[in-house]
Amino acid sequence: MISHKTLLACTRAVSISLVLGFQAHVIQAQGVQAQVVQAQVTDLPPCPQQDGAEWKQCFGVRRIGTEIFTGEFRDNRPNGFGTIVFPKGARYVGEISNGAMHGKGTYVHPNGTTYVGEFKSGLREGSGTLAIPGGATYSGDFRGDKRNGQGVYTYPNGATYTGSHSQDKRDGFGVWRHPMGKKYVGEFTEGERTGLGIAYDADGSIAQSGKWRNNELIQPMAPDEVKQFLKKSSS
Repeated sequence: MISHKTLLACTRAVSISLVLGFQAHVIQAQGVQAQVVQAQVTDLPPCPQQDGAEWKQCFGVRRIGTEIFTGEFRDNRPNGFGTIVFPKGARYVGEISNGAMHGKGTYVHPNGTTYVGEFKSGLREGSGTLAIPGGATYSGDFRGDKRNGQGVYTYPNGATYTGSHSQDKRDGFGVWRHPMGKKYVGEFTEGERTGLGIAYDADGSIAQSGKWRNNELIQPMAPDEVKQFLKKSSS
């Protein structure tokens, strides 16, 4: 029979190895600076292995449903710092509340998508950084597991969008910048230039201004008139 001391050493080793794996993956996937959740040393004793024993304040490994939890247990549930391995290969390391990702943590999807940030009741909620295979990144607000609120989205070609997001799309007031210098300042709806806005050439001169729909200028307007409206809407 495995001793409690040996079990504790094994479970801690599994937890730390998963954390280190996440760190290497995050650094490689993002290419941007992001704070990765570090392994935490727990003072909790190993969880009892007797059949029917409750895990009230201990450190252990347990399969619950289709998920494998390694870390701190309180009140017979994963609570505290730990790791979760999901059935399709996704992994999480960070803070856990009642068996759900809750607090600060790192989540790695099997396709390589990596999220480092805040969670609430199992969903991305709060501020965080998302790295998507292919080179795209997003840093900003999340609500309901989606990009919602203010943030910066960087495209693989180096273009950036800084502004409001809704349901994983550009939505509201924002600024799109091309790496060669062109930019658009104005309103977006469901990812498209829709509303009032101004398009600038690379030298900073105004190329087009007015009312847009689906990325096309449909009603030219004086730049000063558009700027006055945008100033009010973005304040």
